[in-house]
Amino acid sequence: MIVPCGLLVMWLWAPVDYAGKVNCPEPVVYPILEKGKPARFPDDITPPRTKRKRHPDYPSLPKSIHKLSARVIVQGTIDVDGNVGDIDTLNCRVKKGDKPLPKTEQDEMCVSFTASVKFAFTDWQYVPAMRGDAPVCVRWTAAFDFVPRK
Repeated sequence: MIVPCGLLVMWLWAPVDYAGKVNCPEPVVYPILEKGKPARFPDDITPPRTKRKRHPDYPSLPKSIHKLSARVIVQGTIDVDGNVGDIDTLNCRVKKGDKPLPKTEQDEMCVSFTASVKFAFTDWQYVPAMRGDAPVCVRWTAAFDFVPRK
């Protein structure tokens, strides 16, 4: 099949919706944030447990820039069925060696690393968080690290 070049470019760069369909019949429970302490859930909530996860693939980048490392932090909703959706990017840092990339390059590279993370994170499966015997939706933060390709 021959695809006109313009359509191919638009497909490759079209934004992907990682909102996902989450099954949340009740309001989502957010972690409690206190300065200098790790995030935690209210005492009546048992946090979700990971059943299945996979690390995101290193993005397809030109060989000349494969020596990049990155850390991407995202937050998503884990629904009552243990599925992940409604993913937001909290932070992305890309480095070459010990040095951060200039802002323009950082932003460009973060697009690729973040897309890879969101695609992988939607594939994760959890035992849902519980309030007593009932599953509840929670916001969950995850960090993903990429090491340079050799």
